[in-house]
Amino acid sequence: MKKTLLNYLLVIIIVTAIIVAGAYAFKTFKSQNLSAKDTALAFLIDWVEYEGNPVNDQLYKTHSLVSADFSQKTQTTIDAFSYSAFDPVLCAQDKPQGLEVLSVSELGDEVSVLVREIYSGGDKTIEVILEKNEVWKIKDIICQEGDLSLDLNNSVSPAIQTLVGDYIRDNINDLSTQDPVLGGNFYVTSVVFTGPYSGIVDYEDGHIALRALFNFKVPDSETVEIENFQVLPEREDKVNFSKAGNLVERDGAWQLVYEEPGKPALTKSLNFDQSSKCFLNSEPRLCEPAFWQAGDRVEISGLKSDEEVLVYSLNIVLSPDEKTVGADDLSFADCVALGNEVLYPECLGCQPYCETSDGKKIEKPAEQRGCIDKCGDGVCQEMTCMATTCPCSETAQSCPEDCN
Repeated sequence: MKKTLLNYLLVIIIVTAIIVAGAYAFKTFKSQNLSAKDTALAFLIDWVEYEGNPVNDQLYKTHSLVSADFSQKTQTTIDAFSYSAFDPVLCAQDKPQGLEVLSVSELGDEVSVLVREIYSGGDKTIEVILEKNEVWKIKDIICQEGDLSLDLNNSVSPAIQTLVGDYIRDNINDLSTQDPVLGGNFYVTSVVFTGPYSGIVDYEDGHIALRALFNFKVPDSETVEIENFQVLPEREDKVNFSKAGNLVERDGAWQLVYEEPGKPALTKSLNFDQSSKCFLNSEPRLCEPAFWQAGDRVEISGLKSDEEVLVYSLNIVLSPDEKTVGADDLSFADCVALGNEVLYPECLGCQPYCETSDGKKIEKPAEQRGCIDKCGDGVCQEMTCMATTCPCSETAQSCPEDCN
């Protein structure tokens, strides 16, 4: 009887050992077949879905997808923090509601994976650095400031941006196909990345300012190779349009809404080319719609022709999420361009007004009243005369009943 019982126990132990060994072998096989991107996601998902406290339980040491360097660095970070609620892996206090890979970039033998952490109150971005020694493993996690998901620069990792940017700054005089004036030297004013292997550099020598397109590759973590450097031709036409106003999107095209004395809510379609320069509070940005939104307050200079403007320079000075201008500082045209509702009082002689989201009313100024308000008659008065007996000019914002 005892011998039979021992045999059963021995069989159970052997079967259990086989199952555990098989699971370990499967897990090892699975790890060997994970890409760098999948390795980063697998580790982060395990961290987020961990039932206990991954920091207190030292998952950063025991997980199969982390390197010894990462374990040591994370431990050092934890020891340096007196605020125990901070998570050095997620770079936050709370667990995100979701994870999204923004880009994957190669840096020699290493790979950078940018991951967006989705939170209800605002997203965060972290950069996961991986190295391969038979299998991909986490080498480092770098916390980024704010949500970078809309920044097209992030098709290139911050590490590569720094490496390539420094190389261009140090070698701009050799890279430029145009010589500086009077034997001087060029210096770089901005480098903006337009894709995983391309960018735009602005540079000058104090006399002339140039812009060039470049393509690059990074064969290893310390080497940059510029494969193409094309200086764009200088513009022959001078600026004949310089206005401040608000951006609006109509039928998939971007327009500037601005005003002149006695002429509210004027519009110009905006066109961009490779030489167009865009800024956010004077900091260089790509001229891409991802960097602005309807209602943004902008300063634009360029070449005007008929109903459109070829943009030479666009500077975003105010966006709806960063409003520092009170209702008292907004004009009627600005209020309309920001998407606020225009209301028409049902009283004789009362003027239309724009109502902001906080309930403040901005009435049409006196210079806009020298016309007959015909909003609601079913005809959009886009082109009007200037006499006091002429109808007021109407747009889709000022009179949606007639112009939609």
